[in-house]
Amino acid sequence: MVDNVIGQLKLQLTTTHAEAAANARATVIALSGLVVLLVVCGALALIIRGVTRPIVQLNQTMTALARGDLTVPVPVLQRADEVGQMVATVTTFKDNAVVKERLEREQAELKARGEEERKVALRQVADTFDKDVKSVLTAVSETAVDMSHSATVVAGTA
Repeated sequence: MVDNVIGQLKLQLTTTHAEAAANARATVIALSGLVVLLVVCGALALIIRGVTRPIVQLNQTMTALARGDLTVPVPVLQRADEVGQMVATVTTFKDNAVVKERLEREQAELKARGEEERKVALRQVADTFDKDVKSVLTAVSETAVDMSHSATVVAGTA
């Protein structure tokens, strides 16, 4: 019987030892999993930040351009991915908007200058017409005076 008791005690110690070893392995596995999870989350955060930050900057730039603010700088991103293509597209939009604004301003200036030149030309035509009419009226008046004088002379001689 003593052998059985010692055998049971040994068996119980072996089970306790096995449970302790299993718990230790489970703890190591859990901690390893937690470390891997933290590393993966950190990597994902960096990746997401690397993608979303430029997109947020582009969104802010496009919003300002849509409001008509052509002084807003387009973020300079030397990227060969889709975000880089978006930056190139936004830059093209901005450049085209700047050119359009310049052309509209030049067109308005040309229109204003054309209107002013038209007014000057009309004033010149009116002044020339006035001068010509005055000249004709003066000539007619002088001729009328001469004719009146001639009629008086003819009447006086008759």
